[in-house]
Amino acid sequence: MGQTKRIRDWARLLASAGWNAVCPTEINWEFRNNFLDHLDEVEILAKIFRDYGIRLYWSPNYLLALDNKTAETLYARIPDFGGYLLKLGSEKQNGDPRPRWSTGSPTP
Repeated sequence: MGQTKRIRDWARLLASAGWNAVCPTEINWEFRNNFLDHLDEVEILAKIFRDYGIRLYWSPNYLLALDNKTAETLYARIPDFGGYLLKLGSEKQNGDPRPRWSTGSPTP
């Protein structure tokens, strides 16, 4: 990842403003831009943000989010990984945009 001073400066700025979480991927990302292909860099990001009390989240393609192996891979490298930010069923992306309860039924 090379120079991380600018990232550290941003993390310090965010923490000073009260931020405690970041999702450094765009919510409309292309599925081929996969966090899992960049785990070394993601681990460095997580460490930098962790130093300032900020947890790292990710906005994956919903199919990756449904795969338990994805979470296992992320948590193995980043034990304090915050979780996923998902945007479903909009802008011609796949997925059901209706929120679901843990039972799988649509919310009332």
